[in-house]
Amino acid sequence: MLSETGGITPVILHKWIKTWSVLVTFVFLAGQHLPLFAAAPVVYDFRLVQGQAKLPAVAVYAEIVGTGDVPAKGIKAEDLKVSLGPAPGKVGRVVPFEDSGEGIGYVLMVDISKSLSAAQFLEMKETIAAFVDAMSKEDQAALVTFGSAVNTVQAFTPNHSKIKEKLAALQLTDDETAFYDAIDKGIAAAKTKDEGVPRRRVLITLTDGVNDIKSGAGKDDIMGRLATDPVPLYLIGFIQGRPTEAEESAIGVMKQLARISGGRYYDGRGGSWRGIYFAITRAIRSAFLI
Repeated sequence: MLSETGGITPVILHKWIKTWSVLVTFVFLAGQHLPLFAAAPVVYDFRLVQGQAKLPAVAVYAEIVGTGDVPAKGIKAEDLKVSLGPAPGKVGRVVPFEDSGEGIGYVLMVDISKSLSAAQFLEMKETIAAFVDAMSKEDQAALVTFGSAVNTVQAFTPNHSKIKEKLAALQLTDDETAFYDAIDKGIAAAKTKDEGVPRRRVLITLTDGVNDIKSGAGKDDIMGRLATDPVPLYLIGFIQGRPTEAEESAIGVMKQLARISGGRYYDGRGGSWRGIYFAITRAIRSAFLI
């Protein structure tokens, strides 16, 4: 948490990024340009949600938001200090993601198990299609389905029409859900080295999160992957009627996975799925590139 006060308030944020073998530490010099007797402090939440290293350069995406998830404004390079392990670093630039000129690589995962009704499944597909329509020209998407098995229906492509065509053809077919395998393979899809895919990657899915398949990846496997090399997971939980004990447990796991990954969990039980998908877009695009 970052408190904007009348003086210099250093806040140190630790983020292990084991793939890079460095400890990235940011110090936010909040309010250093404010007068001594400023108004009531504004408290910001600073979260490093994703990053990439091509040493000696490191690029990270950070959410800096105040009350009501309102993004901070006017953050400059001189407001931050950074070190890589014991070595001091230099913040080259801080820009709102929308001004960075970069796109986003979305892994759109679709649960094709029969936990949704046919009408709800159609609504979900229409919601995702509207989401794809709203993607920027720099964005790309991959489409992955999961039920009893996990399948990549479409690898990353800038062709948004192709994604929508593949999406429209999907049907509810499976009675079981390999949720952990789905997340495991979705993360792998997001880690593709294909040239031209935006370096910022996220995974989005709407599901009940219940893992019916006991073989394959397990919860601990997913936790381990996210702890060492995270991809932000934006998980929308949906359950029909009163949740069972297994469904309540699955919701808890989804919240935990979203938090560890640097993403977010959304409760989809109240409907308004289109609103949730667009809230996800706003959250992702309100980040800063450092």
